[in-house]
Amino acid sequence: MKKQGNGLAQAVERASSGRNDGEAPPSMRPACSGELTDYAKSFTRARHSDFTDRERELTDIAEKFDADETLALVKARVIEEDFCRRYMAQAGRPVTENECERLKAEAHDYYENHWKSAHRLELSDAAKRERFIESLREQAREELAQLREARKGSKAFPPSVITFVANRGEIACRIVESSSKAGKRTLVAHDGADLSYEGVLSAGDDVFYVPAYCDRGKRAEHERLDIWSMKALAFRLRAEGIDPFDVAVHPGWGFNSEDDAWFNEMERLGFRMVGPHSTVIRFLGNKINATQVARQAGLSTPESSGKVESVDQALKFFRSNAGRIKTFLLKDALGGGGHGQLLLKDPTEREFTGAVEKFLEKYSVFSADQFLDKTRHIEFQFLSDLDGNVVFGSPRDCTQQRDRQKVIEETAILSRETQLMMRERIRSFLEEIGRRTGHPYAGAGTFEFLYEPASDTFFFLEVNTRLQVEHPVSAHCDGIDYVRTQLDIADGYRLVSQDEVDSWSRGGHTMEARVCLERVLSEDERRIYLKSGHDRTFGPVAGAELARFSLKKMEGLTFYRDLRIGEGISWSGKYDSMIMKAVVHGKDRPQAIALMKQAVGGMVIEGREMSTNKELILGILDEEEFVKGETLENRSSVKNVVSHLQIKNETRLLAKTLHERGTPNELERLYIHLHNLTPLQADVLKAELAALGAVEAFKLSLVGARGGIVRQVITMLTGSKESVSIHTTIYPQAFYLLVKILSRIGAEPMTVIKHFAEREIMGRKMKDGLERHDPEYLSHMISNEKEALRRMAAELSRDSGRSVLLREKKAKELLLRSFMGEMEKASIVTRATGQTQGNPGAGLVFEVSERMLDVFRVILQRERGEEIEESFHVENR
Repeated sequence: MKKQGNGLAQAVERASSGRNDGEAPPSMRPACSGELTDYAKSFTRARHSDFTDRERELTDIAEKFDADETLALVKARVIEEDFCRRYMAQAGRPVTENECERLKAEAHDYYENHWKSAHRLELSDAAKRERFIESLREQAREELAQLREARKGSKAFPPSVITFVANRGEIACRIVESSSKAGKRTLVAHDGADLSYEGVLSAGDDVFYVPAYCDRGKRAEHERLDIWSMKALAFRLRAEGIDPFDVAVHPGWGFNSEDDAWFNEMERLGFRMVGPHSTVIRFLGNKINATQVARQAGLSTPESSGKVESVDQALKFFRSNAGRIKTFLLKDALGGGGHGQLLLKDPTEREFTGAVEKFLEKYSVFSADQFLDKTRHIEFQFLSDLDGNVVFGSPRDCTQQRDRQKVIEETAILSRETQLMMRERIRSFLEEIGRRTGHPYAGAGTFEFLYEPASDTFFFLEVNTRLQVEHPVSAHCDGIDYVRTQLDIADGYRLVSQDEVDSWSRGGHTMEARVCLERVLSEDERRIYLKSGHDRTFGPVAGAELARFSLKKMEGLTFYRDLRIGEGISWSGKYDSMIMKAVVHGKDRPQAIALMKQAVGGMVIEGREMSTNKELILGILDEEEFVKGETLENRSSVKNVVSHLQIKNETRLLAKTLHERGTPNELERLYIHLHNLTPLQADVLKAELAALGAVEAFKLSLVGARGGIVRQVITMLTGSKESVSIHTTIYPQAFYLLVKILSRIGAEPMTVIKHFAEREIMGRKMKDGLERHDPEYLSHMISNEKEALRRMAAELSRDSGRSVLLREKKAKELLLRSFMGEMEKASIVTRATGQTQGNPGAGLVFEVSERMLDVFRVILQRERGEEIEESFHVENR
């Protein structure tokens, strides 16, 4: 930390002279009044953990510890203090991880070679050692008496004067802004390799160099270099006469914001923490604990085994629910962000047992739960002060996710009665947490639920003891500046009433989209991730340079962004790929969607190797299911768009390969590679290659039999004036792809024919069988649906004026091989006239060239690599 202006001590003196509320945005304001809570009014500095922890240590030395325990504690403190001196000697320049480790090693050497050497005589024999230990005890008793005397005159709860931002990027920029409006100085953690905060910080603000940003789950406990650097900061503050309690440490969201070990150490060092006490974080971080309290508070929860301590215990849960629960979820109770989870769809007892055995080896605390499928992800935002007063913000719908990460969040449309009911239950939950932990929940938090529309039930998922990325969705509806309010709560101020907060509501609908620098992964890259246990479709951009950057400005639009991002910067891809959030507020949901399309569509983020998720966001906003907003729990919108982007990316990569290394054998290799994809991806990708007009689009030299067929497809689709009808049924997820492909090559979609009841039933059963990966079940189901298939054939025969014969055996085999519910892939029916009539037996009807019939048949045969019978045989009457 380099010194600026008059130094930290003078800044403390200036800021302590009065509380400056600053100016809040016109639509948002802090939710705290200017009155201290009763807790804060009665608070004395001696009640803070820094005093109590030091008192505990001194009491242990003076009254409890034996000689070895005393010397162990003294050793830890000697090493810590020497490290801090060495670390602060590096102040003003970055400290790498290797340098930090070196400083730790030198501090250990100092203890071994200097401190122990200086006290060698005292430790040399038993009598001298005992006298030396007694002198340490006497020193502890004297310091203990001084602490207890200091308690009597300890100052009351003071507001913080410095905000330490223990985060980075867009998060840090938000906190810096709120800290400035609250009249506080700001220190920002910086690893020395990240983008500079020059131009973001105000005069008097500064950076404090840390060796690394840490993220729980990605480090060993003995490598907590972030904690060691914070020890050095506390040492530096005291050296300058600054009480660490005058510094509010804001963890933001992500990184250490829910790390109870980190919070506990910061409390021991004497810092004021923005967020609940480490004991609360530890308790709620265990999802099994949280679920127990949720049930006590009257909240519904999925069926659960509780903490799994043995295979037999888990099996008991499995056996009692095997017929009722289709999908089981093994879940690490201490995990988050979708990590540490395993879905088991209709597992056998043997499969379930094997999975539990592996989990017991890997996770110390986990449960086996019921997995709820058709649900929406609903969040309730709340704030709680030191007196336990709670206010709620606008609830959010965060159902649209990919790779277990949210993409688009929006206002949850819930009745007033539902919100009031959930508020009361959440209040009961928080009261119980205070009783169990001995600490009031102080700060912001988020309750996450899975809402099942079919049963109109909210199932408790977890409590996040922090703000979330998507909190602006609530802020722009309920008018609360959440980051500023967090700082106010940490300063001991009382929340306003719920009635006052509700009166701030702007109404309307808010929507947020996360804008990330990321790219679609290739199938080869996905396989690498799958080997490590992660199913990912997107990966971060690395080594990119930003050449053009501009954002649209319009009413109702706000960008919360990393203010360091601009033209000319290089993006390492080392940290979180999200660089900003686009937040729009409209009078209703349709207007919010329209505004978001304009906002994201108007973004310009371009450069060498630069890629964003812009196409993903816009694709979701165009999805019919998302626009209607009635069946979001099906989660098909994101799946559809992601599938399309994967196909498009794979097409691009394959075309690039053919273009760069085109040989007579390349097309064969192309189709070999396609067989490694899922059947749906492969089929649609082949259609995309043909439909794009590969020769013209990519200037490829397609050779061999299949190349000739591709050229034939292009020629016939674009050249013939005659027309017939081709009927094909495709699982709804692929409808839009087929429509776009055929439109692109000049085949006009005429109409979509609704399925008759038997087909709908069969389609649902097929989908269920395919998702279960159970060929026997699927074969049995198809056998039971012969009558439905016969009816379909009769409808086709009557409508086409041709005799349509159903060859059941081959049709059954085709259905078993097809993916995601593609039914009669090869069902082709010619018509006597060009006029298409409504045909309830067909899935989609398109007008295409007469001569394309044979071409489609050949494509089906050759692309499947086999001689193939049509599932419906067509012949003249």
